[in-house]
Parts: sequence; structure tokens; C-alpha cells
Amino acid sequence: MIQRDAEQLVSHLRHLIMLTEGVLTKADTVQQDEHGPWLRIMTGKSHVLRRGYYMTRILPLTPKDEAENKTMAGKERGFFSRSPWKELIKTGRLGTDKLTEALSLALEEMIKNKSSSN
Repeated sequence: MIQRDAEQLVSHLRHLIMLTEGVLTKADTVQQDEHGPWLRIMTGKSHVLRRGYYMTRILPLTPKDEAENKTMAGKERGFFSRSPWKELIKTGRLGTDKLTEALSLALEEMIKNKSSSN
């Protein structure tokens, strides 16, 4: 009984690890001499996850309107176009918009997999 429960738990944990996408937030608060660990994570050299990591910067929790939302997204893109982050642009993993897109695709995949297993 205990072994079966442990096996189920391990199976569940493996499944969760396969679905995990990391998010590094508040990149705009990283001090100049502290970029190294963040860059190692984003390039897959440290704390590796199968689905990798995304990076965002601080945005207001609730934009006042659509115009402010677009302005904040533009500021975020501008922030990531500067060094040292600009080296990571080609990864497609910088910014809230890229994170949102990835999470939407992951959720869609989960729903399809759940539907096909029933």
C-alpha cells in the first residue's frame, strides 16, 4: 500500500515537473553586478527546467485602461532591448506577452491531453 502510494506520488511529481515553466520576475530590480545568475538560468546553465524560464519586469497589477496596458508592454519591450537582456531576445522568453502566450499554449495542451485520455 505505502509503496503504491509512493509510486503514484512520484508519477504525479514527474508529470508536474514536465509541465513546469519557470518565471523570473522583477528583472528591473536586479543590480548591475547581479545579472550573472539570472543569465545562467535563462540560458539553461543553472536550475534547468524541461520547459525553461521566462523573464518579466514589474508591471502594474491592474492597468487603468487599454492604452496604459499597451504603454507598459512597450516599456517592458524597451527594457529587455537593453544589455544584458538583449542577448536573450532571440529566445522568445522575455516579457509578459511571451509568458502569457506560453501559458495559454500549455493550458491548451493540458486540456487536449485530458480530453483524449477520457
